[in-house]
Amino acid sequence: MSRTKAVIASYVGILVYAGLVFLGAGRPAYWQGILYVVLALVGATLSHVLVPAGSEITANRAREANAGQTWDRRLLGAMFLVNIITFVVAGLDSGRFGWSGPVPIAVTIAGAALMVAGQTLFAVAKRQNAFFSSTVRVQAERAHRVCDLKIPHNE
Repeated sequence: MSRTKAVIASYVGILVYAGLVFLGAGRPAYWQGILYVVLALVGATLSHVLVPAGSEITANRAREANAGQTWDRRLLGAMFLVNIITFVVAGLDSGRFGWSGPVPIAVTIAGAALMVAGQTLFAVAKRQNAFFSSTVRVQAERAHRVCDLKIPHNE
C-alpha cells in the first residue's frame, strides 16, 4: 500500500467510526459526534504531518498490520469488535436514548482533552520510532532487534 493510500485509508476509517456513532444517534445533528469527527481528523492530520519527510512508516504500518504475532493480531481483532460496539452504543446512549443522563460539559471537555493528548502521544511516538507498528513484531528485515540491557548486579 502506498503512503497516499494509507493516509486516505486512515481518514476513511475515522469517517466509518463516526458513521457508527451517527447511526446509533439516529441523527446527523449530533454535536458530540461532530466533536469526535473534528478531533479525530485533527489527530490523524497531526500524525501524518509529524512523520519525518520521506518516511514510509504510514504505508509500512498499514501494509504490515497482519504480520505481527498471532496472539496480538487476535487481540487487535477483538479490540476492533469492541470498538465497533462501543461507538454504536455511545451513539445510542448519548445521541438517541440518554441512558446515562446528561453529561456535564466539564466531563466532555476533559474527554476531549484526553483524546487530543492521546493522539499527540501517538503522533510523537510514530515520529520518534522508525519501527512503530500496530502489532508486536520484530522487523528483522529492517535490522530491528530487541534491546538487550545487561545491568550489573551489586553483590
